[in-house]
Amino acid sequence: MLIPWADVEGPGGGVGRCAEAVCVALAARGFPIAVLALWQARPASEARLRARLQAAGVPLTTGAPWDPGRPYLSLARAVWSLGRALRPRWLQLVHAHHEFGDLAAAWLKLSGAVPVAARTVHNAEWLWRPLARQLLTDRLYPRVFAAEAGVSREIVQRLDDRPAALRSGHSARLLYNAIDLQRFQGPAPDQAEVRRSLGLPAAGPVIGSVGRLSEQKGYAGLLAAAPAVLRGRPAARLVLVGDGPLEAALRAQAAALGVTDQVVFAGSRPDVERVLSVFDVFVSASLFEGLPTVVLESMAAGVPVVATAVSGSRELVADGRNGLLTPPAAPDELARAINRVLTDPALGAQLAQTARAGLAPYSIDAAAAGYQALWESVLT
Repeated sequence: MLIPWADVEGPGGGVGRCAEAVCVALAARGFPIAVLALWQARPASEARLRARLQAAGVPLTTGAPWDPGRPYLSLARAVWSLGRALRPRWLQLVHAHHEFGDLAAAWLKLSGAVPVAARTVHNAEWLWRPLARQLLTDRLYPRVFAAEAGVSREIVQRLDDRPAALRSGHSARLLYNAIDLQRFQGPAPDQAEVRRSLGLPAAGPVIGSVGRLSEQKGYAGLLAAAPAVLRGRPAARLVLVGDGPLEAALRAQAAALGVTDQVVFAGSRPDVERVLSVFDVFVSASLFEGLPTVVLESMAAGVPVVATAVSGSRELVADGRNGLLTPPAAPDELARAINRVLTDPALGAQLAQTARAGLAPYSIDAAAAGYQALWESVLT
């Protein structure tokens, strides 16, 4: 399994956590599996990942340091390092995640470091580089990758509609993102302690969101909706868990809106399941998505979900049944949906209960079985 970062607590995010859990589940079944990471992580975070994988019998190999100022040089260094590490091992197959992971896997296949390559598409590809999308996704990848998968039906359809895929009869598989449901089945966290760790008052509504502070996640729209939610609720807090390039701009926006004292920028947290336990409503304000694992995590934690009706989220949330949907980039409607949940606890409880009952297709066991079936079909 090839993931971009060895830091699943940071930029590796949901993709890395899902890959880690799937590999651990496959190792428990006796399936030989390893994790490859293009880029090394913060020492403490990488050490925690390595320890968890080693305890499950899954080796971890990392490529090179990540230099955000020179991403393609970082990629070249990582691929060269992984190629050297893989040649004596004669791995049968590498399965890539993320755009850079796909590039690395394609090169490892073409250079002979691995005989078979596959990939999973998690989102819109090369959104800001249409030429790369035409050359790589549309033309090269259907020929290089023995199998391709998408984490949502819309992504699978998009892959199947490519002319090169149609000509070759190359059909993508549906492999949902997944979460480890057992993380949410233990004793309830100490909510008072969690609130203290976030700097929250002892009581009061908590509106939360988790994700990278980037344009995709729509946090500017969520902050624009905040005054209509927080006004009249002095003890309420909006908690944003994550870091990213827009943090300074979002802090400035909160100040301009006069809600600085009620918005908590919590940074990255390795204990997302504990943080979710204090949320009264989870909000995904994304402008586009693949299949957001954090929405699944919120459902597993029993938190009612308000999400924008974008690809991926639409597959997880049925409006009025297991969550509420609003149009993307519509702060007024987002605020109305959040207020609806906060003012009607019975509705929130019903939405959360229905959502939690429908998570079986997104379990790690289901994902592990899907990946194993895909690899076995390719290798045989």
